[in-house]
Amino acid sequence: MRSIRLRLLVSLLVMLCIVLGWVSWSAYALARYALEVRQKGVREMLQARYEAAAQRAREQFDEQLLREAHTLAGLARFQWRWPRLRLFALASLSAVLDQGAFAAIPLSLGAEAYTPLAFRLQWLVAPQVEITEEFLPADGEEVYFQFALINGDVLQTSPNLLEPWRLPPSVRENLRLLESQFDEVESVTGETLRRVTVRVPASRWRFWRERCGGERTGLGPPRGRAPQPPARGDRPAELAKPPRPGASLNSPPPFVEQAAPQLLVSVAKSTTSLQAELEQLAQQRDRNLQQSEEGTRSGLRAFGLILLLTNLGTFVVAGLGGWLLLRQQMKPLQTIADAVSRVTQRTFALPLDDQQVPSELLPVVAKLRQTLRSLQQAFEREKQAVADISHDLRTPITALLTSLEVALRRPRTAEEYRQILENCQHLAEQLRHLAERVLALARLDAGVDQVRKEWISLSALVEDCLRTMEPVARQRNVRLSSEVNVPLCFTDPAKLRDILINLLDNAIY
Repeated sequence: MRSIRLRLLVSLLVMLCIVLGWVSWSAYALARYALEVRQKGVREMLQARYEAAAQRAREQFDEQLLREAHTLAGLARFQWRWPRLRLFALASLSAVLDQGAFAAIPLSLGAEAYTPLAFRLQWLVAPQVEITEEFLPADGEEVYFQFALINGDVLQTSPNLLEPWRLPPSVRENLRLLESQFDEVESVTGETLRRVTVRVPASRWRFWRERCGGERTGLGPPRGRAPQPPARGDRPAELAKPPRPGASLNSPPPFVEQAAPQLLVSVAKSTTSLQAELEQLAQQRDRNLQQSEEGTRSGLRAFGLILLLTNLGTFVVAGLGGWLLLRQQMKPLQTIADAVSRVTQRTFALPLDDQQVPSELLPVVAKLRQTLRSLQQAFEREKQAVADISHDLRTPITALLTSLEVALRRPRTAEEYRQILENCQHLAEQLRHLAERVLALARLDAGVDQVRKEWISLSALVEDCLRTMEPVARQRNVRLSSEVNVPLCFTDPAKLRDILINLLDNAIY
């Protein structure tokens, strides 16, 4: 991958993919957590609604059951008083004819009389309860009921109740007047029944207990004053707590509300309708919960799909936009490349305006211009060297050709030929020195020749160079001498020798 533009674009897309992936995953995780929290709240809300509705259904069922129990209690009181009213008419007709009318009259007035004899006769004769089916409430549901006394004796049961209910002593003794107690029982067929037991009075009267010390107070209220109703919630006299130590025994005893007799009315109904209603509420709760969960899942899937499409769209747009932006931003490089292509060996000038170059590329342009200047100087040095070498080569070559032409014009003696040959040898030595100079310059420019520095005696090196160039100087009638004040020098002796020879050669010629 050689294209900078392509590498930058790929790097940008990879970075964008990583960032979008991380952001999308974080957003999806956050959305899932929020939806789970919301779903948990919805689940708790639906459960609370279900429990509240179930509680209301149970309470309504219990209230309906309690109303039916009170209805049956009212029917029992009505059935209780109806025979007594008929007996009252008969007793009134026969009271004047019979010497024992005092025993018959209290039977009809037992509920209002205050004599012990009337109380006991009423208790023995009154417990006659029989409710016919025509008086039963017709609500379309099968109702089980039972009437019992406090001692547990069953007075009447519904026809569908195959076995009478035996109420535990705790219920018969601890249940207060007009209080109700709910429980669940099973029928003979194994069906679950919801039962309510209510303690109700069949009729009411009031009497006084006797005080301690034998004073008579229990046969009736004080004459000339109507009996006052007892305080609400007082228990029967036989269940009243004994007086605390230190309490006054001469104070009048409180009035006690007593029923003669009191009934335990038990009414039960099947919980099938209640269970069906609770099951319907549970199904409604489950449907709502399922719809909520399905909505949550569909919302989460839609959110994930939106994230995916958004990421794909962002990736495509970023790719196209990045390509166009990189193409636009890479134009300065193309401008620099065009400017470099217009550089020639004659000018070595970079035709580029620095105002058009971004600040990040200014160091590159400056380095490029410095390189072009160095290249221009190198070309100039090369031209100068070629001109110098051409000039230096032309002189010895011309002299050599001239010597050879002179030698070939006429026959000469051996001595003359020897002198001409020596002159030609000298010219050849000059050519050799020039060739060595050219070779040394080429090595220096190519960087092939290595410098080996060492400590040398500069005066000895100069004397050696003078001895080498002495014959050439003698022929040119030049005297060589040296004055060196530097005893030692750290340099490359071979390179310094070549430089000194070249300098002496140029000085002689």
